[in-house]
Amino acid sequence: MEKLAKIRLNLEISPSPLIIIYVYIEDIFAEFTKKWTFITVIKISDGYFICSSAYATNHGYFLFYFHIIMLDIIINSFWLIIPAYCANFFPVLLRGKHPIDFGRKFIDGFRLFGDGKTIEGFFGGIFFGILVGLLLIYLQPLIQNMYPLQFQHDLLSVFLLTTGAVTGDMIGSFIKRRFGIKRGDSAPLLDQLDFLIFSLVMLSIISTLNIYWVIFLAIVTPLIHYSSNICAFLLKLKNEPY
Repeated sequence: MEKLAKIRLNLEISPSPLIIIYVYIEDIFAEFTKKWTFITVIKISDGYFICSSAYATNHGYFLFYFHIIMLDIIINSFWLIIPAYCANFFPVLLRGKHPIDFGRKFIDGFRLFGDGKTIEGFFGGIFFGILVGLLLIYLQPLIQNMYPLQFQHDLLSVFLLTTGAVTGDMIGSFIKRRFGIKRGDSAPLLDQLDFLIFSLVMLSIISTLNIYWVIFLAIVTPLIHYSSNICAFLLKLKNEPY
């Protein structure tokens, strides 16, 4: 006798603006529940759909949040943070010559920021980050037609992200100098997260941030930062690979 199954669809509104159809199987025959069954999940939003794949449990129920929700987190997190990433990376390409602290020292006898933080890098980073942000604003309607973005950039959000990124990087250098860490010496996590923290803090002034986006960015940013620094070192844009 053939193994038969009924498919039932449930509509539910997720925390994001996506409408997700959850599919699970009611097995007619007991032996059918002993096997893993391949199912296709359909995600519908604004009249279009994306198909994803997963497996039903041996009880026939299907709880499929993980990789659909993770995809949503990844896309929206990177979309939000791109201006800050660009503002943080661009000063490396400029190789500025004029220290933003003008060689001044703090009360502890160490430089305020050091030669690595320059006037060219500060304003060049902001300019490039805003330039990229303007491109994102221009592309938003097109991207929105392909994927429902939960965060919409505007001039203010771009400005806060870029200024927060370069300011956070400078504050990170200030903290390193206070602990006697020389320019070019590594300060794990501080080097990778200073610009991210301050850019998100600045953005939080005008927007409520999704905690899952923040956690995701805190995890992946050190990896991206370290990888980009290795590339810059190999291209002789930096003297150290960190």
